Amino acid sequence: MNKKRFLLVLIIILFDSINLFAQFSGKANPEAVVISGNARFTMLTPHIVRMEWSKNGQFEDHASL
Repeated sequence: MNKKRFLLVLIIILFDSINLFAQFSGKANPEAVVISGNARFTMLTPHIVRMEWSKNGQFEDHASL
């Protein structure tokens, strides 16, 4: 990959990351949450899934970053 293409890809990733953090509210969309037994899956973005497991089925709702 040449330097110009690498720099372009890096800039795109940077702006995408900034956009993600700018939209971050700390609360997941309830429609993006699936609970199955002791596991909970949350779609945070189209490319990021938060996976949790709890022995007693109690999950913490702290923000992910």
